[in-house]
Amino acid sequence: MGTGIPEKYDTVTAENLDSIIQEEIGLVFAQVLEDAGVYKRTAEGQAAFDRFLRHCGAEI
Repeated sequence: MGTGIPEKYDTVTAENLDSIIQEEIGLVFAQVLEDAGVYKRTAEGQAAFDRFLRHCGAEI
């Protein structure tokens, strides 16, 4: 059972592996929050999620 990560990125190298892992963790985290009902996929939920990301230091 594969993760699909190699197919998703053109090149996976030692230099970009950390950023790929960070991106994939973020995608899983966002899905968990959505599934838990913390942030709904509505305009209001997206705005709340954006505030949360900015609070965590993300530049969005």
